[in-house]
Amino acid sequence: MEKAIKLNTDASVLNGKAAGAGVLRDHNGRVISHYKEFGESGVLEAEAQSLLEGLKMCAEQETGALTVESDSKVLVQLVNSEAVSKWPVCTVLWEI
Repeated sequence: MEKAIKLNTDASVLNGKAAGAGVLRDHNGRVISHYKEFGESGVLEAEAQSLLEGLKMCAEQETGALTVESDSKVLVQLVNSEAVSKWPVCTVLWEI
């Protein structure tokens, strides 16, 4: 029986360097896996990359029910709206 899991993602940019991280926890709150990404981008693109990496990690682990949390209201709205544009972040949104 597959149990529900939760993915929390976050990102930030400092002096032009972006960092994103995510934590995947099982239904008991135990950490299953985590990751970290670095690069040069804006904060919204870093948030999107962080989410994408977390979703890829979930797909590789063939998880059950998934809850995803992000503190980026703009990213959540973009993902839910299925909006597309020529912004750099939209390339990532297509993958999400």
